[in-house]
Amino acid sequence: MLYLVAAAVWILVSDRVVEMVFGVGHAAALAQSVKGLAWIAATALVMFLLIRAGERSQREAGRRASESASLLRLMGGHVQDVFWIVQTDPERTLYVSPAFEWLWGRRVEEIYRNPRLWVECIVEEDQGAVLKSLAAMMGDPANCRMDVEYRVRRPDGSITWVRDRGYPVVDDEGR
Repeated sequence: MLYLVAAAVWILVSDRVVEMVFGVGHAAALAQSVKGLAWIAATALVMFLLIRAGERSQREAGRRASESASLLRLMGGHVQDVFWIVQTDPERTLYVSPAFEWLWGRRVEEIYRNPRLWVECIVEEDQGAVLKSLAAMMGDPANCRMDVEYRVRRPDGSITWVRDRGYPVVDDEGR
């Protein structure tokens, strides 16, 4: 919209100036051509500067995101607790710390392929309580936290206890 207003003002005002300075005739026609070329050049320069600023901003945002991801991986690689970030709709594991492999006895890649793997590994007698706690937390994300203990069966048949504390992080729309 701003571009249209600027173009209209440029055309109307500059036409009057050309007419006052050059009158009508060959000189006025030449001045109109130069004026048109000046508008094209100015528009091209502004577009170039806007695109360049956008690219610079995008590169900076990418750099910051990469830095944050690196810090998360660094921290996750040195903490003995398992922590993860999941998306619920659609269900997807966004991040799980390397400690998952030690505690669950499974490769991290497995939970990325199957976000329900952690539940499938819970001893059957404990699954109901865990799913109930998870449902309560997701049903009232602003006020509810999950704090539940359960047993996990590893692929080698051994069992380990887990204390799972979680809380949802939601956006402005509560998702």
